[in-house]
Amino acid sequence: LEPTNRKSPPWPAALPMVSPPSPVVPDRQPERLTPPYKLERTTMELAKTVADMLTTPERPIDAAAIRFMTMKGDSMGPEIKPGDKIAVNLADCTPSPPGLFLIWDGLENVVCRLEFIHSDGKPMVNVSFANPAYSSRLVPLAECDIAGRIVGRWVRTA
Repeated sequence: LEPTNRKSPPWPAALPMVSPPSPVVPDRQPERLTPPYKLERTTMELAKTVADMLTTPERPIDAAAIRFMTMKGDSMGPEIKPGDKIAVNLADCTPSPPGLFLIWDGLENVVCRLEFIHSDGKPMVNVSFANPAYSSRLVPLAECDIAGRIVGRWVRTA
């Protein structure tokens, strides 16, 4: 399958990178609490770590193609909740094998589950959501504007 041909993407050329929240560190720390390691990591270091952890021989992941975003909306709830951080591989826009993807729906980027289906000789994509309040639909592959595959997420624990 070939990725969708786009004349000009509807989102910015570089999606904003969202860094994980920094730990709250008081202005003055006792010396015994000073860690022997760096407290902060750059976004690129985090992307490299994610890429290294998730790369397989069948699906290599380039750290330069990873973007971090904060989930908005409840389309994938309870699987992915609003406020959860997600890692998106912008280089993987092929919905086979099925999985979670970031797509452009004409108004905004949306996280959904995509599955490639051959229907009457036409390549189609089943777009579905974890939240039963949202209906699934079949969309021609050529009309499905896929931004990238979701390769990781960080959930809120509180």
